[in-house]
Amino acid sequence: MGARGLLGFYGSTPAYRSVLEIEGRGDLQPELNALSKTGDIMTMIDLVDDDLLRTLAVVGTPEECAAEIKRRFGDVADRVCAYFPGTQHPTSTIRALAEALRSP
Repeated sequence: MGARGLLGFYGSTPAYRSVLEIEGRGDLQPELNALSKTGDIMTMIDLVDDDLLRTLAVVGTPEECAAEIKRRFGDVADRVCAYFPGTQHPTSTIRALAEALRSP
């Protein structure tokens, strides 16, 4: 299911509508909500397009993700929590992300 599935689930909840509205996608929330009630998970996933995915999540190689996290949050956060829904990354990948985040 991964990040698209997680965002589809989050987006289906009324509490997440404001997040979608900030991105001009508030109309997606009731559609995702209706699909969640019918159990149409695959359509929910499909509705999280590449633009929305890249806006709400950080995706890429460890180095790309570290650079994007620093770009988005470097001025306002001194720590982050990485979450890898629906995946099993090797320890070496997670280590590479941590090292890239530590580097200037």
